[in-house]
Amino acid sequence: LHEIKAKVEERVSQALSLIVTEDTYKDVKKVRADLSKEFKEFEEQRKAIKKAISEPYEQFEKVYSECVSDLYKNADNQMKTRITAIEDDLKAEKLKDVTEYFDEYAQSLNIDFVTFERSGIKVDMTVSKKKLREQAKAFLDKISEDLNMINSQENAAEILVEYKQSLNAVSALTIVTARHKAIQKEED
Repeated sequence: LHEIKAKVEERVSQALSLIVTEDTYKDVKKVRADLSKEFKEFEEQRKAIKKAISEPYEQFEKVYSECVSDLYKNADNQMKTRITAIEDDLKAEKLKDVTEYFDEYAQSLNIDFVTFERSGIKVDMTVSKKKLREQAKAFLDKISEDLNMINSQENAAEILVEYKQSLNAVSALTIVTARHKAIQKEED
């Protein structure tokens, strides 16, 4: 290829040095066509060489897949399936434990309108049962505090209706207060 390069450079240089005029453009077109033909011949040779080089590699690749990579991939897939099954079981066990704890603790606080799903607690492999229970307790303790605050308000029942929808005491109080102000304004 390095030997051919000098000849190709010379040939291309000659072609590019041609001046294109009305009188010479047909000759220049012929030179261009000859260059294209030469290039196509080189491309055919390159493709033939690539094919000749690729065939042994493709045969190697096939044997390699059969003897090595397919075996590893199969083992990896089987192990992944087994690990996923165990992790799913462990997560289900954690979920059951924290849900039971949540329900019992909610009952002890006389909270009967909220489910575990509304807590937003994520059960995964990284969090312990103890931490999940702590999160459930903190969630329910906040609701209990909110309920105590709501029960001390003038329109507690109405605020509670709003609170049960959003679990946001400030928002519930604001909505009810604004509603009563609007009603009072209409009555005046």
